[in-house]
Amino acid sequence: MSSEGTVRNGSGDTIKMELLDILKGEYINPHVSIWYYRLDNIEEVGNPDMWIKANPNLGKTVSYETYQLDVERAEKAPAVRNDILAKRFGIPMEGFTYYFTYEETLPHSKKDFWGMPCALGVDLSQGDDFCAFTFLFPLPNGEFGIKTRSYISEFTLQKLPTAMRFKYDEFLREGSLMVMEGTILDMMAVYEDVDNHINNANYDVRCLGFDPYNAKEFVERWQAENGPYGIVKVIQGAKTESVPLGELKKLAEERRLLFDEDLMTFAMGNSITLEDTNGNRKLYKKRHEAKIDNVAAMMDAFIAYKHNKEAFE
Repeated sequence: MSSEGTVRNGSGDTIKMELLDILKGEYINPHVSIWYYRLDNIEEVGNPDMWIKANPNLGKTVSYETYQLDVERAEKAPAVRNDILAKRFGIPMEGFTYYFTYEETLPHSKKDFWGMPCALGVDLSQGDDFCAFTFLFPLPNGEFGIKTRSYISEFTLQKLPTAMRFKYDEFLREGSLMVMEGTILDMMAVYEDVDNHINNANYDVRCLGFDPYNAKEFVERWQAENGPYGIVKVIQGAKTESVPLGELKKLAEERRLLFDEDLMTFAMGNSITLEDTNGNRKLYKKRHEAKIDNVAAMMDAFIAYKHNKEAFE
């Protein structure tokens, strides 16, 4: 028996991969007999009579109640669902999980980072969608201050369903969301507003992390006006995102991401990651109505900060 797990590591796991190769007929070893304990499909999770297939010690070294509690937890806590299905029932999982718990998305008390050094993360979009900017302020004791500023067009605001419009009105009142005139966002108008905001707040932006999608015009002007130093292109994908997402998750768990805006709470609450069987994660951006752009921008800022730590010393 071996946990399928969502992470490929450990000597037991290596042995299991070899045994699976034998079962698949990828190489022949007639001296090995294999008993493979697991459920055949995910529908069997809801049938306690099937659980014995995944663990012959059920009812002896581990109780049915323990399994039942884990099944209920998998239903109530999507973030741990993949691990439970893999480790209790041997079902290898690749799927979507909400990344931050409710407690991790609760805003902190109001904070002001006037005049402080920061990294800026930029997640731009097509002209009729969200443009997100997240300012990341390294603080003592390993904490990070977070401030956001995002942009939509007047046309996009008018198209929102009523319930979502109420939510966006909250962001407008708190000053984290700006509405620009017209149907399509003018990236140079967005640039000038962000630049004015940085000057008014006296933020000391020391590096810039950006998703290259639709960012060429904005980044070229930033480089022309601020110089090429500290600009980091963040390519999307599990290879780039998995490690910084894991580190941001730990900071969120320890309540070391100090944000005080409802827009950041909204983005974190919407954040879903796609996790493969190697435990690598990437942000899932395809749900058009559930914005996570400021979390993506926070990740871009965090990656830029890690590449330019000497600028903050």
